[in-house]
Amino acid sequence: MLTCFIWSDIALKVNYLSLLFSFDLNSQLELLKFTYISGAAVGFWFFFFVEIMDTIYSALGKNGSFFKNFFISIKNDLVVGFMSPFVLLAIYLTDGSPYIFTGIDIGGAGIGFIIMAFIRLNGARKMKIAGKRINLYPLIIIFVIMALYSYSGFVVLQRNSSGSYDSYQSLWFQITIFFGSFYFYMTASYVSHFVSKGKFGVSDFKMYFMRDVMKLDKFFNDELIEAIQKANKEMERSKSISSSKKRKR
Repeated sequence: MLTCFIWSDIALKVNYLSLLFSFDLNSQLELLKFTYISGAAVGFWFFFFVEIMDTIYSALGKNGSFFKNFFISIKNDLVVGFMSPFVLLAIYLTDGSPYIFTGIDIGGAGIGFIIMAFIRLNGARKMKIAGKRINLYPLIIIFVIMALYSYSGFVVLQRNSSGSYDSYQSLWFQITIFFGSFYFYMTASYVSHFVSKGKFGVSDFKMYFMRDVMKLDKFFNDELIEAIQKANKEMERSKSISSSKKRKR
């Protein structure tokens, strides 16, 4: 995360000290904007690592059957999403031309993930739990955030393709876009999986990592597990009632 934060400052060409100690309105707005961008980028890099490790644990069955089934449902997407940049890299390495960092191959590889994220989210919108449509407001919020992110990514890649950024800027922007697209894909996939199964869950790896490594035990604790279990029992009860009503018809 520290690497991303330092690299983001360099890539964005930000002098935080001068902005911090400049008290005019424009400087403070610029500081707020760059802090938001850097914070979002650090978050994408961090969650990329967490999701990759969590996916490996799920694939190995170390997160339980619920998340093992989740991995099975997304494994083909992951193969396509991660093979694309490697195929592009192989082409660049074998075409005899010097690699140009101002291309959009790395960032462009994230396009597939963000498209699949929209597809997953749209699929969840049509699902029902216990015969009832789910609350669409959370999905709409996620959709709007993803749409804004997609527009921003498009603008950045367009500028990058036109040669507006130096190599070190281009590489940072592209990696961040790829990581961000993967994060949104995983988020949409979790939502789709939770809705389709009518059940919530937090993986063992994430509980361990957030509680014991990141020391966020204030949020990732037994109370969270109990709340999830309570919600799952309520959904199971609703599904049983719905199934009973259908049998009586």
